[in-house]
Amino acid sequence: MQQLRGAKAAAKGGAKKGNTKKGAVSGAGAKKKQKLRVASKPFDERDPLNQRLVAMLLPPLPAADLSASLSAQQQDQEQEEARQREREYARRRRLEFNAWRSDLADKLKLKRAALAALPAALRADALREDLAPFPLARNALFDAPPSRYLEEGEEDNEEDKKKNDKAGGGGGGSKTRGG
Repeated sequence: MQQLRGAKAAAKGGAKKGNTKKGAVSGAGAKKKQKLRVASKPFDERDPLNQRLVAMLLPPLPAADLSASLSAQQQDQEQEEARQREREYARRRRLEFNAWRSDLADKLKLKRAALAALPAALRADALREDLAPFPLARNALFDAPPSRYLEEGEEDNEEDKKKNDKAGGGGGGSKTRGG
């Protein structure tokens, strides 16, 4: 590294007396190191890799060139079909949106009716907004507790075991905070 710095300084205008080290070339004998160039092969149009690369880099043909091959009647037919597809798509989207909106309105009506049916003491608590953060570690709930929570001497009956297995409990395989 030091030798390269010395050679660069020598090429610029001569190295200072104290900066040259043993074996470093200084003065007129220093030559600039040339970069090695990678030899590239000439472009071959028949090479499939080159053909794919050129096709990828070429801009796509404008739409005017594609439609020029169609007659005026065919263009009119295509435009009319496109308009019909657009109208049908817009109609379906409108129906989906209206169904979503009416479903949401129904749910809000049911919520208001349920709140109105509550006693005054419970209604005040229900109307209070819940700003608690969503729990990050949620546990799956099952119909019956895992067998490891049973007290000693108490055994699970076969029905509870089947329910636990169907729900994914697997007996003692569920993970909980306390266990």
